[in-house]
Amino acid sequence: MHKILWNKKSKPIFFRILVYDQKSIDNCLTKPLTELVNGTWRILEKGMGMNCSARCLSTSTWLPPGPVHCEFVEAVCWKDGTEIYRFSHSQIIKPIESPKFQENPPNVFVFLVNSLSTGAAKRSLPKTLSTLSFRLEPIEFPFVNKIGGDVLANKMVLWLGKSDVSIFEEFKDHESPKFAWLSLPGSDESILKLIKNNLETLQNSFVIFMGAQGIQGLTSDSEIGSVEARNPYLSISIPKSFRRKNPAMLEIMRQNSRKLQTNFDTRATILDILKYHPAASFTNRTLLEISGEKGHSYLRRQPSLPRTCGRLPIPLEYCICQVEKVTVDSENLRNRFGTLLVDHMNDLLDRSNLTAICERFEFRETLSLLHHGHINPSDTNHTYDLSILTEFTEFKTILTYNKNVDQILFGKIQNREAGDCASHHHLYMSSTNVFVRFLIFGIILQAVLLVLIYKNSKRYSLSNNQTQCDDLLYELDPEVPVLLIDLNFLENLKSEDCRWDTTKRVKIGLHVKNMDGSNIDKTRFDVVFYDSPDNKDFLEFHEDGKRIIPKRFETRRIGNFEVPTNIQRFIEFYKRSKFVECLGLEMDRDASEMYPYLNGGTLLGWYRECTVIPHTLDLDFSVFKENYNPEYAEKVLRRNESAFDMRRMLGKLEDSHEITVVSKEEGRPAIDLFVMYDYIEDGKVVYRYIPGLDSDGTKYRYTHLLLDPSCAAEMHGHLFWILCNPIEQLKHEYGPLWYRDHPTSYFAWNHSGKNIVVAGKFTEEEMEKYYRHF
Repeated sequence: MHKILWNKKSKPIFFRILVYDQKSIDNCLTKPLTELVNGTWRILEKGMGMNCSARCLSTSTWLPPGPVHCEFVEAVCWKDGTEIYRFSHSQIIKPIESPKFQENPPNVFVFLVNSLSTGAAKRSLPKTLSTLSFRLEPIEFPFVNKIGGDVLANKMVLWLGKSDVSIFEEFKDHESPKFAWLSLPGSDESILKLIKNNLETLQNSFVIFMGAQGIQGLTSDSEIGSVEARNPYLSISIPKSFRRKNPAMLEIMRQNSRKLQTNFDTRATILDILKYHPAASFTNRTLLEISGEKGHSYLRRQPSLPRTCGRLPIPLEYCICQVEKVTVDSENLRNRFGTLLVDHMNDLLDRSNLTAICERFEFRETLSLLHHGHINPSDTNHTYDLSILTEFTEFKTILTYNKNVDQILFGKIQNREAGDCASHHHLYMSSTNVFVRFLIFGIILQAVLLVLIYKNSKRYSLSNNQTQCDDLLYELDPEVPVLLIDLNFLENLKSEDCRWDTTKRVKIGLHVKNMDGSNIDKTRFDVVFYDSPDNKDFLEFHEDGKRIIPKRFETRRIGNFEVPTNIQRFIEFYKRSKFVECLGLEMDRDASEMYPYLNGGTLLGWYRECTVIPHTLDLDFSVFKENYNPEYAEKVLRRNESAFDMRRMLGKLEDSHEITVVSKEEGRPAIDLFVMYDYIEDGKVVYRYIPGLDSDGTKYRYTHLLLDPSCAAEMHGHLFWILCNPIEQLKHEYGPLWYRDHPTSYFAWNHSGKNIVVAGKFTEEEMEKYYRHF
C-alpha cells in the first residue's frame, strides 16, 4: 500500500509502507537459488522460468553465470518482469603477485583533441587520418558516446575514472612502458607534421587518437547535430609487430568497435596496456574487470550483455542510440509532467537561495511529450522527452517515470536562451529586472549601430575610392580570352569590393591553344596554362605540378575575362585541385601467367568512380582456379624473387585459398588475391565464389554471378581485366544502393555484403595449417 504525506508547499511525498502479510511470508524462498564456488557463480535452480544475473559490487556491469574476479558478488533473479530473488555472495581473492613485465613492452601515446566528432574528424583532418590509416592501420571506433556535458567532464573520466589518483600521477615514474599524453590543436597540418616527425616511434607503439567529446556548442535539434555533439572520434593502432603476429587482438578490437563504448572503456584500455597486458605478452583475450573501474578494455572480450545507454554509465540526454519516439496525446499526463517540471525548477531556485532576485516560473503549456519506444502498459519504467513553455522561455528535459512507486526523475534541464539566474543545477533561469535591463541596453545598442551604419554609408557613397568591379575588369581587359582564377581577386569580387593594388599581378588561366601568350602583359598578369581534354570531365592547370578542377561551372563574360558565376563554388574547386598520382603498381602478370580480375571494393571503385575508393584499406583481385599458379605464392615467400612480401596465406588450394601481399618498398596497400571457384550441384555450375576465413575458423563464400569473363578496363592508364556487365555483380554484392558510399570503418567484411554464405568451419588443427600470417 502507499501513504501520501503533504509538506508545507503542498507537494505530495510518496512513502511505500510494507504491511505484514502471512501469505507473502509463506511464499518466501527458503534456500538460495545461486551459489559462488571457486571463483565461479552459477544458478542452482533451473527450469523455473526465471532470468538471473550477477555483478561485482565494485562495478555496475551485470554478468552471466561464469567466473567473477571480485570479493562481493550480488546475484538477482527475475520472473515475468518481477524481482523474486536477491542474494549477496562473498569470497576471498588471493593477492595477485605483481606481474613480471615482458622486456621492453610497447609505449602508449594518446593524442587528444578537445572537440572532435567522428564526422568532423573526417571532414577537418583528412590528411592526418589518411596518414594514420596508411602508416599505422588503426581500428576506428565509430560508436563512442560522451558521458559529460563539457570537455572537462569527459577528460576527467579519462584521467581519474572513479579513482582519486590521476592516470598521470600513477604512471609518471613508469620506466617501461612509457606513457605520453598530448593535447592537440585542431589543425590538420600541425597534427600531420607531428605524426610524420615521430612516425618510426609511433609505428612501434600503441597510438590512441581521439576527441574528448563531439563538436562543442553544436545544436542538437537535428538528428545529425545530436550525433555530432555526442559522438567523439576514436581510433587505436597497435604496434607493427603485433599487427602481423597477433591477428586475434585486431579481431577482438574490430568486434568491440561495432559496440557502444565510452571514455570509461578507453581508460580501461590504457590501464590494461600499461598494467595488465604486458605480463601476458599481450595474448590474453579474457574479460578483465578492473577494481573501481566502470569500463572494459578494447583489447579483450567485453561482457556479453547488450551494451546500451541504460546499461552503460551514459546519461540519457547524451545517448547517441536512436530510438523510436511516440507522441503522447493524453492532456492529463502532459499537463501533470509539465507542472511537476516547473515545480522542480522552482524547488531548485528555493534551495539555491535565488528567489530574492529571480522570478518564479509559471507553467503555460506542454509543447511536446514523446515516449521512448512503443507504450507498453505493463512496463514499470517509462522514459519521455518533455518540452514545456513558461512565461520566459522553453525548457526541455528527459524524465524517467516509475509507475509502481509513482516516482519521477528529471535529467538535465535545457532551454533555448540562457538568462542570468543561471548555472545553478545546470538550470538556466531569467530575472525580470535583468531581462528589462538587457532589453533597454539592446534597444540603445541597436540605435547606436543604426546611426553609425547610416553615417558610414553616406560617407562611403560620397567617396570615389571604390572602383566598380566590372569597370576594373574592363580596365584590365587582356588581348585574348582568359579565365579569371585569382582567388584573392575573386574573394573581393564576391564581396563587391574591388579596390585592387595595381602593383599586384592578377592570376589568369590561358588555354594551351594560345600558348605563345605573346599578347599577354606579364607585368599585369600571372599566367597559368590550362587544357580542356575532350575525354575528361575536368580542366588541367599546369601549376604546382598539375591541378584539376571539374568542368561543370558557369561563367559570365566581361571583356575577354571569363568570370565564374558561382565564385564560392569555383574557389572550393580550386582549393581542392592539387593532383595526386595513383600508385601504379606493377602486377607482374606475365611472370606468373595469371589473369587477375578486379574484385569487390576495387571493382566498385573503378566502376562507380573510375578510381580506387579513397578510404579503402586494400586492393582486391581474383583469379580463376584453372588460371591460378601456386608457384607465385612460393616465389613471394622466397622474398628475394619478388617485389612483394607475403602478409598472409589462408585456406586450402582445393576450395578456399587466398593470399595477401604488400609492396616491399611502400608497405601499403595490402593486395588481396582470391582464387575463384565454381560451385557445382548435380554436375552443373550454379555460381562462382571467392573464399573468406575468420580467425575462429568460420569459412565463408562470396558468391559471384556467372558473367562473361572476357572484358578489360582502364584505370589510371593501366589495363585491368573485369567480368563483363559488372553492374549486375555489384548489385548482387552490395544491393540496389550499390552506388552509395559505404565507409570502410562501418563495413564488416564477414556480414555487411549481400552475397555472403557460411560454408563450415575449420578445426583447430586445420587452422594451424590453413591460417598462416607472416
